[in-house]
Amino acid sequence: MKILFNCLLIVVVLLAYSCTSKQKIAQVVIHTNQAPFVLSVSGKQINHTPDTYVCVTNLKPRRMYQLRMDYTDGKKSTRKEVALKPKKQTTWKIIKIPVFGYQLKKERTIALKKIDQMGVAAYDYQNLTKQQVDSLQPQVVRQTICKEALPKEQFEESLAMIKGKATDQQKLIVLDQFLVDNCFHTEQVEALTLLLEDEKNRLNILLKAYPTTLDTHQYYLLNNVLSSNKAITRFNRFLSEQ
Repeated sequence: MKILFNCLLIVVVLLAYSCTSKQKIAQVVIHTNQAPFVLSVSGKQINHTPDTYVCVTNLKPRRMYQLRMDYTDGKKSTRKEVALKPKKQTTWKIIKIPVFGYQLKKERTIALKKIDQMGVAAYDYQNLTKQQVDSLQPQVVRQTICKEALPKEQFEESLAMIKGKATDQQKLIVLDQFLVDNCFHTEQVEALTLLLEDEKNRLNILLKAYPTTLDTHQYYLLNNVLSSNKAITRFNRFLSEQ
């Protein structure tokens, strides 16, 4: 009788463990404001259409997963080995570091039960079918796709028009829309920034113009339009996060 009782107890414990372990899943989010990417997890391609935000669910915690991001701009792939925590969502951001290229920066780990129900499309790792899941999507600004910068003559005409405005405030009203509607080279961004007297306004324009600048590898040179250590530090920090 005692043996039978012990056997039944073992079965109950195993069933309880099995049910609990199924709930101890994990998920991972990879996002960027750089080039769209295709994510592979331990050799399985997750998204077939390049994107700047990918959420993968139904991953087993504590198991080592190999992450690989392949980019549409032809840059070298990023690889990372990670182990996920049970019942947690881990978010990573792809940042661009001069010389080294794209790298993963861990942003946060949050309990799944604390994530808002926003119905963000995600990928079930076990089934690899796209479905709606409870996920918290970061505010990702998609980089504008630029093929060519504003022609020289057209740029110079616009530059003269903006220069004719009396105050920084008037110039900013025009610049805000001008930066959205066009693409630029770094030297053009410099010319636009130098139209402004206030350094805070110059810094804001530098930050706003980055997504529509073609040669961003030269962007670090624009810190010469800033003079205070505070503004230069803020600018350099911004570039390190891209």
